[in-house]
Amino acid sequence: MILSDRDFKKRLVTVKEIGLKADFLERLARQDIPRKLDKALDSGKIIIEPMPPPEAFDADTVDLQFGNIIEVVDTMLEVVSINGRRVIRRLTKDYRNKSVNRLEHTRKVMTEDESRMKFFIGDDETIEIQPDMLILVHTHNLVCIPYDLQMEMGGRSRVARDGLTSHVSSPVFHAGWCGYPVMEIKNNSRLSFNAYPGFPFSSICFRQLSSKAEVPYLKKHGAQFSGQR
Repeated sequence: MILSDRDFKKRLVTVKEIGLKADFLERLARQDIPRKLDKALDSGKIIIEPMPPPEAFDADTVDLQFGNIIEVVDTMLEVVSINGRRVIRRLTKDYRNKSVNRLEHTRKVMTEDESRMKFFIGDDETIEIQPDMLILVHTHNLVCIPYDLQMEMGGRSRVARDGLTSHVSSPVFHAGWCGYPVMEIKNNSRLSFNAYPGFPFSSICFRQLSSKAEVPYLKKHGAQFSGQR
């Protein structure tokens, strides 16, 4: 059963309301679970931080915003200025211009594995999602799921109709998961799209389990994505 907005809004709380310290995600990554967090999730509280604005809520979903941390697979990127705004896009080879402003020349770029790089974009920057391009975007919102619910994340019809799909391969987040969800965004159209931090790009809903999970995700041994940033 999917919860309606009437039901899940009653459960919503922020990190501040729970009284959690700023380092609680680092503790989760070490499977050191704060007592206040455990108590809140066990009692059915849904933590979303920051809390989305009123217009983000629908009858049975709530929108999450495009965040500032991006991961890109096997792609060379550059930073250009278009209409006074810094735009990150695939490298365009221009034989008239030998000066290329590569992404790694403008900020710290972390290598996640052999083919994936991770970087931060500012609130005043844009990333251009070109045809057939796949990017991973960390949401602006932290989400912690109580022990009696399952969360599902998907795209929004507004962008899906244009050819952008979001998180189609693994939409389910288990009871007890806590962190910043990562959206898998793929451009299946022939157009390029500009996306930016704060844009409502995906939506989540909550399913009621028949009972509380015996072993919530954050208590699972070796939970790889617990405390994900």
